[in-house]
Amino acid sequence: MLEIQHRLFDAGAELAMPGWQIIQDEHVDNLEVLVDPFNANLPLENFILPGCSSQTCYFHMVRTTARRAERRIITARSEGEEINAPLAACRT
Repeated sequence: MLEIQHRLFDAGAELAMPGWQIIQDEHVDNLEVLVDPFNANLPLENFILPGCSSQTCYFHMVRTTARRAERRIITARSEGEEINAPLAACRT
């Protein structure tokens, strides 16, 4: 989990300082590997309702925050902001 936190701070720093690049393709690949075990154990056939437990509520908040960040990166890039390719290509 510490690796994920470090990369999130790096991504924020990179977005705050145009022209500075720290996120590399291998960071994105490593994050995918770290997240895969969480997804492997989810027998999802439909949406998770955020009110089932406090844990699902937290997952829902994290997911919506990540999606909002993705949309803002896409918008910034479409408006001509220079976004490092590995960061712009992050998949969640």
